[in-house]
Amino acid sequence: MEFAERQAAGDDGEEQAEEDQFRIAVVENQRMWLERMDGHKLGPFALPATLARRCKVGWSISGVVGPVRGKWRLLEVWNVYPE
Repeated sequence: MEFAERQAAGDDGEEQAEEDQFRIAVVENQRMWLERMDGHKLGPFALPATLARRCKVGWSISGVVGPVRGKWRLLEVWNVYPE
């Protein structure tokens, strides 16, 4: 099962879900912060170590993010674009 699928929100998180193209703003200590196109930062997003090592600041991610039980989660990821 894909990481994003395991993080999927229930009814409580979907109301605040945001669909957009995001820029990776910060990656550190198995966490990532995303920046919306309007400059607003979201996060931190907890990541498995293998995924955190691959994510690079400046890359773009298209998808849906939202809070689930008080923590930001990747709900759907469609594309990741290198800088």
